[in-house]
Amino acid sequence: NDSGDIIASVYNYDRSNMLMFMIVMFLFFLCVIGGIQGIASAVGLIFTFACIFGLYIPLMYIGWSPFVAATLTAILVTVVVMFFIGGWTYKTLCSVLGTVAGVLVSGGVAAIFGKLSYISGFNVTEIETLTFIAESSQLKVSEVLFSGILIASLGAVMDVSMSVASTIAEIHETNPHFDAKRLFQSGINVGKDMMGTMSNTLILAFAGSSVNTLIIVYAYNKSYLEYMNDYAIGIELLQGISGSLGVILTVPLVSAVAAFFMTRKHK
Repeated sequence: NDSGDIIASVYNYDRSNMLMFMIVMFLFFLCVIGGIQGIASAVGLIFTFACIFGLYIPLMYIGWSPFVAATLTAILVTVVVMFFIGGWTYKTLCSVLGTVAGVLVSGGVAAIFGKLSYISGFNVTEIETLTFIAESSQLKVSEVLFSGILIASLGAVMDVSMSVASTIAEIHETNPHFDAKRLFQSGINVGKDMMGTMSNTLILAFAGSSVNTLIIVYAYNKSYLEYMNDYAIGIELLQGISGSLGVILTVPLVSAVAAFFMTRKHK
C-alpha cells in the first residue's frame, strides 16, 4: 500500500513440493522395479496425461464434441502406450483394436442408457461451474459426463486387451498348429478370470470416489424408489456398469481379432 507495508493473505497450504515428491517417488519405483518395461510405462503415463490436458480438454473447450474428443484421445493414447509396451507387433495391433472397440462400447452404452434413464451431463454436481465456463467457451456440457466415462474405462480395457492378446500370442508361438477357433477359446478362458477382477476394480473405483454421496443417502434413510431415482446414484451406477461392460465385451472382441491375425500371420 501507500505506506510501504506488504499486505498478503494465505488462502491454503503450499502442497506443491510434497505432491511433486509423491509423483517423483512413484515414477522412481516404477522405473527401478519395472526396469525397461517400467521406464516405458512411465513414458506412456506421462504421454497419457499430456494428451488429456493438451488434447482432450482443449478440444472440448473450443467446441468439439466431448465424445469425439474422448475417442480421438483414447485412440492416440492406446496406440502410443501399446507401442511402448509391446512394440510394433501383431500383439500390439490386436490390443489396440480390442481397446478401441471396448472403450467405444463403454461410452456408447453409457450414452444410450443415460438417454433412456433421463440422465444427462446436466445432472452432475459441478453443473453451475461448467455452465458458467460454457458461457465464455464452446463447451458442450451435456456430453462431458459420457466422454469422461469413456476415458475412465480406458485403463482397465487396455489392461484386459493387452493381457488377452499377449496370452493368445504366447499360445500361438508355443502351439502354431492351433486354429483360430482354438485360440479364440483360449482367449475367452483367460479373460473369464479377468472379467470379475477388472469389473470389481471399476465398480469399487467409482464407489470410492462417491463415498460421500453414499454416506449422505444412507444417513437420510431413503426409500428404495428415492434411492434408485437419485441422480447421484444413477450416475455412479451408469459409470460403473458401462465401464465394466466395456471390459467384459473386450474379452471376446480382442480374442476374435487376435485369433484371426495370429493364424493369418502363421499362414
